[in-house]
Amino acid sequence: MKHKIRNMRHERGQLLIESMISISIVVIGILGMVILLSRSAALNTKVVNRFIAANLAGEGIEIVKNLIDKNIVRDITQGNVPWNVGIATGNYEVDYLSTSLVSYTDTPLKFDQALIGGIGSYQHGSGNPTIFKRRVGIAEFGSLGTNEIHVSSTIMWSLKGKDFSITLEDRFFNWRQ
Repeated sequence: MKHKIRNMRHERGQLLIESMISISIVVIGILGMVILLSRSAALNTKVVNRFIAANLAGEGIEIVKNLIDKNIVRDITQGNVPWNVGIATGNYEVDYLSTSLVSYTDTPLKFDQALIGGIGSYQHGSGNPTIFKRRVGIAEFGSLGTNEIHVSSTIMWSLKGKDFSITLEDRFFNWRQ
């Protein structure tokens, strides 16, 4: 009988230890999932910002290309219009509404949800300020002099005290010469 009482007392203490260990394992598992979810959300924000920045940088290059194309069309229709008129060496800020280059002033792009059929657009006119700034740099480049233009489009932004940037570059040539 004494032997049974000793085993029961020992088993009661063992049950308490087992339940504490199992609760600890469950808490550690839940904590691991919470940490994984929070890191995933942070990485998702970084990826989204890089995606937006890459597209904004590409848009900066396309805007300069559109200005060159307009000059070529004017030359075809009106005659005697240089391919690079209005495009000089320097740093500029542009948006999809740009009809000319405006000197760079380090102002953030704004996002206007109402433009382009409710899809929204990044521009300098109206909308809510964003974290993104776009600088388009233009330089005459290479041995061709004024017949070659080097365009770089840089998007800069800061997030949680860290600075990020993406730069795309392209060269345009006076192919009609």
